[in-house]
Amino acid sequence: SFELALRKLTKEASKTMAGNLESRFPLGIATKSSTCPQQAADAKLDFPNYIIFLRVGDFYECFGIDSVIVAEFTNYTSSKNDVKQPICIRHEKIQAVLNILLSNGWCSAMYEESRVLVTPRQRFFCQLITHANPAYIHSKTSGDDIPDAKPIVAISSSESNTWDVALCNLQQRSI
Repeated sequence: SFELALRKLTKEASKTMAGNLESRFPLGIATKSSTCPQQAADAKLDFPNYIIFLRVGDFYECFGIDSVIVAEFTNYTSSKNDVKQPICIRHEKIQAVLNILLSNGWCSAMYEESRVLVTPRQRFFCQLITHANPAYIHSKTSGDDIPDAKPIVAISSSESNTWDVALCNLQQRSI
């Protein structure tokens, strides 16, 4: 849990950042509407036990309590160890960070940008990174705002004990 993790912090940067958290907010920081931190706070309500990462251009950002945990287990910190500033991780480094977090018991929720030219930028939930699903399959946004998706195998049974198997390809919109 986040509360237990905060009591066990060992790095000075993490401790400094944690000292500025406010428990009345989902991320431990006050946020303004239509901002990245507010989008992260909204996501935290859906996934309270996950580290929330938002795609921002070529980077993934985390805020507040999530940035404290990332700082504790990686070599990343926010500007001046300020918990109100995001930790920014280049997209080509995100899988290594996710691996470190998973090895320390932390799962993550990944959000990608959908329309960069819209203000505020819109983001959509993309994937949970867990021990059962550790590889982040979407490392860049596609031109048509739809994330690349692997084909899905669907299996269904009927009352007559028969089985149907279908291969669904979302990119090609085919079954």
